[in-house]
Order: sequence, then structure tokens, then C-alpha cells
Amino acid sequence: MKRTIIFFAAAALALATTAMAGVILDQEVTSDGPMGTSTNKRTLEIQGHKQKVTNNNHSVITDLDNGVMILLDPSAKTYTEMPFPPTQFGAHQGPGAFKISFKKTGKQRTEKGYRCDEYVGSGHMMMGDYTVTGCFSKDAPGATDYTIFDKALESKLKGTPMETQGSRPEGVPLVLSSKTKMDPSTMPGLSPERAKAIASHPNMTSDTRTTSVKVANLPADTFSVPAGYTKREMPKQGGGMPAGHPQMPAGHPPVGQPGALPKIPE
Repeated sequence: MKRTIIFFAAAALALATTAMAGVILDQEVTSDGPMGTSTNKRTLEIQGHKQKVTNNNHSVITDLDNGVMILLDPSAKTYTEMPFPPTQFGAHQGPGAFKISFKKTGKQRTEKGYRCDEYVGSGHMMMGDYTVTGCFSKDAPGATDYTIFDKALESKLKGTPMETQGSRPEGVPLVLSSKTKMDPSTMPGLSPERAKAIASHPNMTSDTRTTSVKVANLPADTFSVPAGYTKREMPKQGGGMPAGHPQMPAGHPPVGQPGALPKIPE
């Protein structure tokens, strides 16, 4: 009897440890479009139903259980809170903007030492038509934890303008590449110079590569506002996010890229 109790206690401890495990992804994102080419580094930290995305010296914390997104600006030591899903963001893209469904190609390859399955997808949004190719790994560390957050995010987006079509592939995205053919005639408010630049270079591409992935127990304050930060109110007009912040949680990108939708040139 004593051995049985010890066995179940050990099993419960192992389960609790697994449930608390987090996953950390370091990524490199290269974008090319009418406004030039840029390469940025990004870090994703996911644990349970919480995620933190850090790039461009900003961070976005998404707490699915509490329905909140927190935008951190370390340089100004300020933070902004907004409901998640955002009540207005995504509506301006029009019906079906996020209706992308991935299909498995049957191809497999190895990226960073992990086997991954290739998927493709396509869709349409206000900016134009886009295609996505990705390689998702169930063998990479933290694949289960990443998928748990993804599924919770999908559920949270149901019934909102950002609801997606079908399920995103399970596993860690080791490579994600997208191509958007932009149409300036569908983008209101563009200056003549911006419209001309887009017309002369309509294709926008983005290539996201996971450079490292590891499992770790993340401390609770990873997903909290640091001490000494001042709250800043969200701008009322437009319902968008302050400039410079990633626009979407990385778990389920509408167009196949973790962290952000392609930004409409202003």
C-alpha cells in the first residue's frame, strides 16, 4: 500500500511539473517589401495559457485565461492593457481576412536537428492575396506546450473577426515563409508616394526561422508588468495598437507568421 501511495505521489509530481513547463523560442524574422528589407530577432516565451513576445525592444504579454493583452515599452517604462481578443482589431481587414487553412504537403525535412512536416496555406485580406509555407515539428522541445497554447488561442478567437478557418498544424513552427501580393487600390488613406512604392514593388515577403527552442519552467513574473512601470491608456480611435508593437500573439498568426500581421504602409 505504501509503495502504491509513493507511486501515485511521484506520478502526480511529474504531471504537475510537466503542466508547468514552458517553452522558449528564439527566432529571426527577415521581411522584404516596398519600404525595404529588415531583419529582426524575436523571443517567444509560452507557458500554459500565457505568452510573451519580445522584439523591437517591446514586449506583448497575452493572458488567455484573463482575456487581457499587455503591451510593454521598456524604454519609457510604460504599459498598456487591452482586452483579448481586441474588440476592434481585425474588423478593418474585412470578412474572411483570417480564413486560412493549412494543408499537409506530405514532405518532411530536418531543421535545427528536428524533423518537421511541411504545410501550405493561402488566403486573402485587405492588403491582397497571400500564401504561406511552414514546417512544424512535433519532435522539437516544448512542442506539446506550444500546441496547448495554440489550441487555447484558437478557442479564444472563435466568434471574433480574427477567427481562423480550420486548425493550425500541431508542433513548433521551425520555418514559416509568407508572400503577400499587395494592391494599393484596396488600402484607403495611403499617400501618393506610398501607393506608388507599393505599385512598383507589390510583393511583400517574410521569412521566420526558429534558431533555438528549449523547455524551461518560467517564473510567474515573466508574464507580469515589471515594477516601476506606469500605465498608459490605449488610444481610442481605430482600436489598433501603439506603433512598434507586435500586433498578434505568436501562437496563431492569421497569415502564418508568429507575432504579427504584415503592417499596412502608412
